Amino acid sequence: MSREIRRRFVPISDEIIQEALDVAERYGMPYSVIIEKSLEGLLKIMKYKSSILESIVLVDAVDDLRRLGLVFLPMSIARKILDDLDEALFNQLLEELSRSSRWFGELSRVKRGSSPREFQTSLSLWMPMTTIDVVKESEEVYRFVISIADASPRLMRVLEKILSSMAAGYDLKILDLTVNINTVVVKVTGFLEKE
Repeated sequence: MSREIRRRFVPISDEIIQEALDVAERYGMPYSVIIEKSLEGLLKIMKYKSSILESIVLVDAVDDLRRLGLVFLPMSIARKILDDLDEALFNQLLEELSRSSRWFGELSRVKRGSSPREFQTSLSLWMPMTTIDVVKESEEVYRFVISIADASPRLMRVLEKILSSMAAGYDLKILDLTVNINTVVVKVTGFLEKE
């Protein structure tokens, strides 16, 4: 049974069209190909991530991490490296993580906005081995609970450093920060956008 292909027209803002034309020119591709390839790539991602906005944010954020020069390691190797570092090198690592996560927070705030969901997404990219729960405690205050199984004291210090530095990058005020054996709990305020 043959299926008739119907053309459908979708209104797109002039700004988006101009951006697509600029990208098409930069890559030497026809405008229609850029639009089709962009939509095709996004739909592939959305098979696994149903939120279109979350899909776009994750792709953009991972690209930012790549530009930072960060590398991903299997968790078992990362734990061993952390635990085997001498104290001076471990402190140097903490300082580098602080600078990088603060920069990433600033960049994310500028590019993708400052909301509890965006902050949670950014934290999950930096702490993929954790579970991050968010509780809205009042109109302005949010509590983030970051938990991980079988954490070493050094790993908890890493998580605390990333969390506090990224919060600074997002220009959030930390009201309370508690580090436990397998959890870090932080209360923050200062999001520009509400959920």
